[in-house]
Amino acid sequence: MSGFVTLRLDGSVTVANFAKATSNFAKVLTELSKERDASSKIEWVISGLEYGSAILTAAPQPFSDDDAELVPTLVSDFITVARQVSEHPAHLDRPVLRLVRSISEVAVDQDHEVVFETADEEVAFVHRNQGGPTPVRPKPVLGTIRGRVQTLQQRKGLRFVLYDLVHDKAVTCYLTEDQEGLMRDAWGRMVEVTGMITRDEITDRPRAIRRVADVQVLEDGADAFAFRRARGAVTPAPGSPASEVLIRRVRDAV
Repeated sequence: MSGFVTLRLDGSVTVANFAKATSNFAKVLTELSKERDASSKIEWVISGLEYGSAILTAAPQPFSDDDAELVPTLVSDFITVARQVSEHPAHLDRPVLRLVRSISEVAVDQDHEVVFETADEEVAFVHRNQGGPTPVRPKPVLGTIRGRVQTLQQRKGLRFVLYDLVHDKAVTCYLTEDQEGLMRDAWGRMVEVTGMITRDEITDRPRAIRRVADVQVLEDGADAFAFRRARGAVTPAPGSPASEVLIRRVRDAV
């Protein structure tokens, strides 16, 4: 298991709610360390912060090689407590579970989604019209997403962030150690990523790609904005009004 955990807040999140969620996120990580008696052995550090969606990634940094075995345990604990709140929302008998529940309550509007994420799985909470945040279980589907690679991280696991071409939102892509060659010369480039895609249940935006099968680097501009080549494809008849005049007439007629 890769050594980092992620909190994703999708939708229009206020600064106040973001501050509350990130504060409780830090407390969750502290509580996980306490429960494993690892407070003096592990330090949680920020390893990623993405725009578009508020995506905060942290990694447990061991103070010695002997403490490194705690890293996968703490990452597993992170997704386990999120799943426990998802499956048993009434049984919050540990401080860490109450903190996770509090973070999930940031989903207060119809377009909000709160996601607890690791390289292997994720637990999502979305807002419903009644009853507050509701857990959902994203179903990965094989597919391909096109976008631009903006962040590439190799520490404690190989992953990169893709901003998809359609929504311009961050999509976290997870690779295995033997797939480093797929990302050769890919940073900052337009690519097509094929793998198991999970999506936002409300907006259908891609959220993460796991079990990546292929990454194809595209020539910048190749097909990405092919629609622009249609400009001027139709030659107007002599004396016909300009296109902006025709558009204005259609608008005024409605």
